[in-house]
Amino acid sequence: MVDTPLWRFAVSVYSGPGVEKECLSLQDRFALNVNLLLCGIYLGSEFGISLSGRDLSAAGRAIARWQIQIVNPLREMRRFLKQTSARNEWRQGPSTKSLRVQVKNAELESERLAAAMLTKWFRPRLAGWPRGERKVAIISNSRTVLAHYGAEEAELPQRLIRQALALDRSSPG
Repeated sequence: MVDTPLWRFAVSVYSGPGVEKECLSLQDRFALNVNLLLCGIYLGSEFGISLSGRDLSAAGRAIARWQIQIVNPLREMRRFLKQTSARNEWRQGPSTKSLRVQVKNAELESERLAAAMLTKWFRPRLAGWPRGERKVAIISNSRTVLAHYGAEEAELPQRLIRQALALDRSSPG
């Protein structure tokens, strides 16, 4: 299992009140990659780094093939199984429910691996990026991600931002 500070951060902030719903809403409305959003928030929160649109595009390219070929199909399968279960199609039995759980776990693991790919992408760049104030960088990165997906009119993910700012920076990352 791959574990990175980015992944631990993502799990921590994503579990905050209302953050999951907020992120999934952006994902569904704008086809926004939540991993890229969380990566931007992490870099702002942890290092005070504000990403440019060019940086974000490069990060997206680093995981694009994985996202298209692995993460998105797993998400579609999980959602399909959830919908058919809700409608009681195919007389859902224990084996179908088990399959849905397995697909959900595979999707989660694919997201973890995408976070590892993003970590591999940003690590060599850390030294060259200027640092600033955390809150400014978090908000800037949120805006950059929204703009990247053509969602400039969307509200900033306030719950996610609050959760990131509330993290204790004194604990080891």
